[in-house]
Amino acid sequence: MVTRSSKAKKAGATDAVTLSQLNDICKENVAKYESTDNTRKAYEGSINHGRDFIKALVARRKKDKVKDGIPNKQLGAAFNDIPNQYSAYALQIFIVQKCFTKECSKSTADIIYSAWVRLWTKAGYAGNYHVDESTGKVSGCPAKAPNVREVLKAVKTRAAKKGQSWDRHHTEAMAIEDMQQIMGWSEKTCPHSMLDNANLKVADDEAIKVLDKHSLMRAFATTAFTLFTRNFETCNLRYGDLKLDCSGPAPHHHPYIEVKISERKGWQRAASGDGVVEQAYEVYGQPKHPEIDMFMHLPRWLHYLEQRLGCPFEPDDCIFPYIAPNGVVHTKQPISYDSIQDLLQEFASEAQIPKTFTTHCFRRGGAQYRFMYAAPEDRWALSTVQWWGGWAVGEGVDTLLHYLVNSLHSYKNTCRDALHPREHTSIGKQQIFMGSNALKNPISQEDILDLKACFNEKIEQLTATLATAHPFAGWTPVAMAHPHHPSPYHNMEPRSNTPPSSISLSDNHPPSTISSSAESQNNPGPDSPLGVYIPNLPHGSAGWTEAIRQWEVGSKDLLALRDWPPAWFTGSMKKKFVSKRGQRQLIAQEYDRLGRDENTFLESYPKARKGQARMALPKNETLAPECRFFNEHTIELAQL
Repeated sequence: MVTRSSKAKKAGATDAVTLSQLNDICKENVAKYESTDNTRKAYEGSINHGRDFIKALVARRKKDKVKDGIPNKQLGAAFNDIPNQYSAYALQIFIVQKCFTKECSKSTADIIYSAWVRLWTKAGYAGNYHVDESTGKVSGCPAKAPNVREVLKAVKTRAAKKGQSWDRHHTEAMAIEDMQQIMGWSEKTCPHSMLDNANLKVADDEAIKVLDKHSLMRAFATTAFTLFTRNFETCNLRYGDLKLDCSGPAPHHHPYIEVKISERKGWQRAASGDGVVEQAYEVYGQPKHPEIDMFMHLPRWLHYLEQRLGCPFEPDDCIFPYIAPNGVVHTKQPISYDSIQDLLQEFASEAQIPKTFTTHCFRRGGAQYRFMYAAPEDRWALSTVQWWGGWAVGEGVDTLLHYLVNSLHSYKNTCRDALHPREHTSIGKQQIFMGSNALKNPISQEDILDLKACFNEKIEQLTATLATAHPFAGWTPVAMAHPHHPSPYHNMEPRSNTPPSSISLSDNHPPSTISSSAESQNNPGPDSPLGVYIPNLPHGSAGWTEAIRQWEVGSKDLLALRDWPPAWFTGSMKKKFVSKRGQRQLIAQEYDRLGRDENTFLESYPKARKGQARMALPKNETLAPECRFFNEHTIELAQL
C-alpha cells in the first residue's frame, strides 16, 4: 500500500525533473547500458581495423599508381562517420579480406557488420541503402547495401557447410606439440642469449625488429596459453596488473607471478551494480615444459622491453604494446589483433605446421591441455578449468565442451577402431578420458609405498591369526618375520611349564627365584592365543625384579613385553594382556627413572621387599595411552 506521503514524494520528484534533465539521463544510461564494455570494445576495434585497412589499401594504390576509376581520396574517406558512395564497397572488401583472406569466422563478419550499422545509424543514416548516381549522395545505411548482404550470406553459408570448406577453414586448437615446434624454431632463429645480452644502442633497425618479434611472440603465446585468455584480454594486460616478485607459502616458498584480470567476457553478469569482477592468478614456473612456461618468457620480454624504452614501466603501460612500422613503441596502446594474427601465421608457417590458427587457438589449446592432454598428475578438474578460464558461473556446459573437445570436423579423422581390445591406433592413448588407461603406465614410488603398507598390514593380521588358530596345543608357533618387530621365537619347541629361574638387575643383587605357587596361574586361558602369554609374578621380594625382567628381557618362550607387536595386546587381546603388560611397563619405567639403582628403588618403595603391600607410583606422562590409567592407582605386586 502506498501512503499519501510517499505519493507526494514521488509526485514532487517527477515535477522537479525537467525535460532537458530527462534527455540527459536518457543519453547517459543509453551510452552506459546500450552494450557491455566488451561489446563496445569489439565494435571500436572493428571500426579502427577497418580504417587502418582502407588507409593501407589507399597507400598501396598510390604507390602502385592504380588507375581503375575509383578516386583514392573518396575511397580513403569511405569509413568516415559520414558515409559516401564508396562506403558500401569498402565494407564489402574489408569483410572479404577478414573472412576469406585471413580465414576469420562468421562471428567476425557479424561484429564488423553490427559495428558499422550502429555507427552510421547514429550519424543519421538508417534504413535501406540508396545512392544517387548523378550526385553521389547517400541515403540509408551502407552496411545494408545488397553487395554487403551478399558477402555476409557467403560467409554464413561457408560456416554452415560441412565437408571440404569446413575442414579446411575450421580453427585449430594450439596443441602443446605445436607450441614445442613453434618455440623450437623461434629459439633457434633468435636464441635467448641474444635477448639477454642485446646491445640495442648499436643494433640496426632490422635486428631490433627480429628481437621485438620473437621476444614478444614467445611471451604473448605462453601467457595466452597459460591463462586461457582471449586475444583482447591478453592484449589489454597492463603492467599494473602484474606482481613479479611473489613468494609461495612455507616451507618451499616457490616464486610466482601474480596476474590480475578484470572484466573478462561474460563477467558483467556476475558483477553487482557497478562492481568490477577481478580474478588473480598465481603463475609458477614449469621447467619441465619451457615451451609453455610463462614464468620464464614473460619476465624476459619485460626486461627486454624496458631496455628498449630506456625507462621503467608505468602502471598503465601495456605489456604487449603496439610497435609502429618505424619501430616506435606506443606503451599506452595495445597491440592490434591483426598484428598478432600476422605473427601467428608467420611463426606457424616457418615452424612447418600445416594448420590454420587464429588468435583464439591459445585459449582453446590451453584449456584442452590442462583437462585432457597434460600428464595425469598435472591435469585439472572441470571446475578448475572453468574458474581458470574465467567462464561465468552460469555458463552452459556446452560452451566448456566446445573448448575442451575437438570436433570431428574432418571425416579423415575417424575413431573406427575405438572398440579394438588392445590398441587404439586412431584415438591414441592421449585421448582416453582422464587417463583411464593408467594400468599401462609405469609404476611410481607412491604405488610402491602403498603396496608396502598393504603388505605390512596383512602380515600383522596373519601373525595374529596364526597365534590364535595354531593346531598344535602346547607348542609355540614359528612367528612370521614382522617388518617392525623381531621374531619372538627362533624355533618350534615345547613350552616349558617352569619359568626362568632368575634375572640379575645389578651386580650386587642376587638372583631371585620364582615361587612355584605361581605355576598354576601361568595358563592364560582357553581363549588366549597359543604361544602368547604373560606369566604371573611370584610372591616376596622377587616380584618386582621379575616384572622388570619380563618387560626388558623376557625368557626362552616369552618375547620381551616391550617388543610385543600391537596385535598381541590390542583388539580382542586387550582385555587379557593390556593390564598386565601396562603394569610391568610402569614398574620398569619407574626403575629407569630412579637411575636403575636397586637401593634407591627400595628406599623409595621399602615395602616392595615383602611384596605384600601396595606400591604407589607417581604420575608418568610418558606411558602409552592404554597404560596411563595405572598412574593414579596403586599396584599390589602379589596380584600381578
